[in-house]
Amino acid sequence: MKFILELKICGYTTAISSYYGEKINKYEQNENGLWLPYKPHQPKESNPHLEHYLEGVADQIWRDNKDNEPFLRIISLMARQINSLSRKLRELEHPEEIGGRMPERKSNGAVGYDAYLRAVVHHAKKDPENPILRKTLFDFKSYPKDHAIRRHVHEVNGELVYRMDPDESVLVGIGFGTDMEIFYWVCPRSGLATKYNITVTNAPGTVDPDYRGEAGVIVYNRNKETYDLKHNMRIAQILFQKALFPKLIKVEKWEDLSDTKDSSGGFGHTGLFG
Repeated sequence: MKFILELKICGYTTAISSYYGEKINKYEQNENGLWLPYKPHQPKESNPHLEHYLEGVADQIWRDNKDNEPFLRIISLMARQINSLSRKLRELEHPEEIGGRMPERKSNGAVGYDAYLRAVVHHAKKDPENPILRKTLFDFKSYPKDHAIRRHVHEVNGELVYRMDPDESVLVGIGFGTDMEIFYWVCPRSGLATKYNITVTNAPGTVDPDYRGEAGVIVYNRNKETYDLKHNMRIAQILFQKALFPKLIKVEKWEDLSDTKDSSGGFGHTGLFG
């Protein structure tokens, strides 16, 4: 079944053919003859009919060759290589800023700005090429070299994801810096918490006005099952705040403070009801 899934992912061959139509068409005909010949004059966009055809071809190949393990291993390897090339091609056609996306309000009345997940990042080290950003451990575009991180990376529908273990926390970068006289809090999103049991720890996390780097978000999986983090998902919300800076005066004894009804009770001193 792994072979079928990997080969079906090659529906993305449509995108490759749209840019290298004649070259890929010749390669496909001469080397393996498995794919529908692609006509170079077709428009440069995804062709759902071709993708459907490729899925049918994949099923037929499996039925005809399910006992021929060497052949299936070769085709499976080709499928992964084509899928990798397709992903690189999409990155070139749709370049993204390395710093991620700007936070956005999703409604006119929203006070929180949704922050987008850029990458899984290091808790202390900075990116050597862009010191404003935290060091990237996994960018959702290619498999990481670090085996401890790599074991979490899976391919789902042609997209690389970071699969969180149950009860795991992971630090992710949200890909932007600020230069303003106000600070902001990094807070959980209610939808992630209630629907998926995913929350943000150390919340609210305070990002000071004089901090110029990328803020990190500690994402916690409260589930007993795994959870997949995806690139550019709305992982947290940020609330911009103004801070008050009172003048602190030292007093010699508690009696110098003004008296109140609550006084120094605290911790539920006034009760729950009434």
